[in-house]
Amino acid sequence: LVMGLINAYSFSLIGRVCSVTKSKTYSQAWDRTVGRRYGRKFNVFVGLVVTGKAILGTWSFSIVITSTCQPLVQLIGLTSLTKPQVLLGVTGLILLPLSLFERLGSLAFFSMIGQAGTIVTIFTMILRYFDGSYNVGGKYYGDLSADCVPLFGDKGAQAFFSPQS
Repeated sequence: LVMGLINAYSFSLIGRVCSVTKSKTYSQAWDRTVGRRYGRKFNVFVGLVVTGKAILGTWSFSIVITSTCQPLVQLIGLTSLTKPQVLLGVTGLILLPLSLFERLGSLAFFSMIGQAGTIVTIFTMILRYFDGSYNVGGKYYGDLSADCVPLFGDKGAQAFFSPQS
């Protein structure tokens, strides 16, 4: 929630800077606020930061896609598909065609549904945390299979690089 608020503030700040400077891109806003006196090395730095954030966002989105879609695909009978196969399928058959739209306004309604789903998920997680549903002896504690129970700290930093984590 805190990170969401920080991101919301950052995005609104970028929008305000672009509005005040009458800029249409990050580069224009940079040139009009900081000036060109810092040269291309800072433009390259800003470009790398923006690109890095996009890569990290895409990576985290991919984790969500594989964790969500693989069980859904298995429910319809495609049990032999692995997480990478599901990710490639969803990316190639759904996300790529959507990203090729010239105007994304037609996706606004579905974006709103996604935001509503996120809010419902947040409130459900808060509720389950405080009612103890997933604690030992809780209502849903026994519903997790042994391979789905999260491990915290057993594998150390190496778990970050493992697709089984």
